[in-house]
Amino acid sequence: MAYDKLFEPGYIGKLKIKNRLVMSPMNTDFSVGDPAVLSERYFEYYNARAKGGVGLIITTHVKAEKNIDPYPLTYGYATLDTVSQIKYFNEITEMAHRYDAKIAIELSPGTGRLADATLKDRWPVGPSEIEILGMPGVKTRELTKDEIHGLVEAYGRAAGLAKQAGFDIIYVHFTAYLGDQFLSSVWNHRTDEYGGSLKIECGFYWNALRVHERMSEMIFL
Repeated sequence: MAYDKLFEPGYIGKLKIKNRLVMSPMNTDFSVGDPAVLSERYFEYYNARAKGGVGLIITTHVKAEKNIDPYPLTYGYATLDTVSQIKYFNEITEMAHRYDAKIAIELSPGTGRLADATLKDRWPVGPSEIEILGMPGVKTRELTKDEIHGLVEAYGRAAGLAKQAGFDIIYVHFTAYLGDQFLSSVWNHRTDEYGGSLKIECGFYWNALRVHERMSEMIFL
């Protein structure tokens, strides 16, 4: 058959995946309400995919913290920032492993200019003052260096919690969101160590990924 290769085992590093069928990360809105608690629909959604035979599941966007960058509020994203949440995510990883599937958590450092901007007392943040998507003339507040350091630490902490919860892979979520905005001079106008050239703009990226040095057995994608 033309597609036999899809059903053969594959490897990501040393991690064996039972087949080449991968569930991409897709938003579900299943965590609207309390981002610290995963809904029953959240579990049912991933259980159905694992039971159906997918080799690798990549979860929807999970935020590493909700204080420095509290958005988005209306997209149904979960947050992994406390030890008490490990039990909820562990149910998902155990469910995936029950069907011999591997599972990656799509872990995000923040939202940036894609914020929904619904909190009157908490303004959206970004690498610089940049226009919020869909809100012409309305701009983010530039993150302070201390806040950037806080986001980096939160990312490392969340990656550690994900490891404890049983995830096989950390899938780094940057595309279009806060991490990606640091990588582009279109959005990053900083003149400190987090802006100025592509190499410097990558400072946020590499600092966020330094957790890899402390978690060498985890796979980061």
